Amino acid sequence: MLNPYTGNALKTYEKVHPQGAYFVNKLYKFGENKYYYINSKGYMHFRLIGRVKFHGKYMYYVSGQTLTKDNMLKDTGAYSSYYDELSQAIDRLNEMVKEAC
Repeated sequence: MLNPYTGNALKTYEKVHPQGAYFVNKLYKFGENKYYYINSKGYMHFRLIGRVKFHGKYMYYVSGQTLTKDNMLKDTGAYSSYYDELSQAIDRLNEMVKEAC
């Protein structure tokens, strides 16, 4: 499997994904509402589900980040859609990973 990371970025990669082998573009969970996948080039992409309150009602959204070679997170932007239910945000997250294939 490809792994473009070295140094501190490799340490971060191994902390998040300690099992070594992975399936390309498979969504893994590593915390509450925190997910990641590894693309075909070996780069780690994070998808986080956030919660905001609009007019007294909680809404959910999906944000994206990528681990760079210099051990930084590059924001790939929040997605403009908001969802009433957490399950809807998770469904959207799965769609995004499939689109990345």
